[in-house]
Amino acid sequence: VDCDDNDPNATTQPGDACDDGNPATINDMVDANCGCAGTLNSCPGIGDNDGDGICADVDCDDNNPNITTQQGDACDDGNPNTVGETIQGDCSCGGGNSAPTQTCAMVSESSDDAEEQGGPADLTSSDLELATDPNLGSQTVGIRFTGLNIPQGAVITSAYVQFTVDETDNGEACSLNIYGQAADNALTFASVLNDISGRPKTTATVNWAPPAWLGVGDAGPAQQTPDLSAIIQEIVNRGGYTSNSAIALIINGTGNRTAESINGSLNGAPELCVEYLYAAVANRTAAPTTPNTTVVEGTGIEQPAASPFVENPLPDEGYLISPISVHPNPASTKLNASFRSKMEGAVQIQIRDLNGKIMLQEMRVVEKGDNAFLLKDLSLPSGVYILQMFADDTVQSAKFVISND
Repeated sequence: VDCDDNDPNATTQPGDACDDGNPATINDMVDANCGCAGTLNSCPGIGDNDGDGICADVDCDDNNPNITTQQGDACDDGNPNTVGETIQGDCSCGGGNSAPTQTCAMVSESSDDAEEQGGPADLTSSDLELATDPNLGSQTVGIRFTGLNIPQGAVITSAYVQFTVDETDNGEACSLNIYGQAADNALTFASVLNDISGRPKTTATVNWAPPAWLGVGDAGPAQQTPDLSAIIQEIVNRGGYTSNSAIALIINGTGNRTAESINGSLNGAPELCVEYLYAAVANRTAAPTTPNTTVVEGTGIEQPAASPFVENPLPDEGYLISPISVHPNPASTKLNASFRSKMEGAVQIQIRDLNGKIMLQEMRVVEKGDNAFLLKDLSLPSGVYILQMFADDTVQSAKFVISND
């Protein structure tokens, strides 16, 4: 192992440190041939403390060789409403673009579209007269959709029904009223008295004056309803609604446009398309087994010293409550939520996971001005959650994280 066994003053052997004279190398060492060689330094003047090949100036953790994240790398910020996130200059994950989810469902069962002329519903008609039958007079049409899988409380950004023309009898101007069925999970239609017209309707309604339908088989803009998002929003905000629920629409009015039903055309049956967001504003969190939620009036009651009340802006025009601020985030067993309100009275609070499952649902009372809630004794698995508050037609949301480490 002696590199020069003829010189007692030369004790160099393989593995000894040395200097190969190249300033661009590091960790110079005597090799098996007794030569001195180093490893090329890819970060001259900067360094790579953990030796993972990522220079210290761009390595988000230069003391951990298992973390090689650097600016520009793809990442996931945990917000289901964004895509294309990357590591930012401060090593946070962000920069994504808004990405609504679209879901469409076509009528799939004979009893899921029907007509009613003040008696039992007709479940087998080959078409849907909207909303006057030339032979029978005024009628009410019901259409039910399954398999949409919209999470409870999602923010509906657009919704419409696409019809297909069955007949082109445009004898008079047509004015249609479209409602949703105010139900947690709409049942399929039955041939019983007033089964369509007798169902409870949503407060939200949309009027549609479709232009003349000119060609059999057409399924374009003229056969597409106006935006129905207010109707769908009212339904998915219901406390008993789940992502597995069916949604039904009810249509009445004057005039006539004749659309295909599922019994007349499997491929031309009515189709409902909805775009939605998961309604996230802040950042991750929680689920309770024995929730103990306290309404805090004003800004000082039950507020931890380390978590001062967060000043929120006044609600925008048309909204009853402002966006919600949550802290701490991540949280563990307690979460503070603060906001401002234009109203006083009851609001509904929900915490749900990213699959839409409700983990907490309670009614609380708010006052005009500053409000804060302390949610305590939470018992949720670590993960990402969404806190939502419903005040009449206003929904505000905040994401938060539960960390039990």
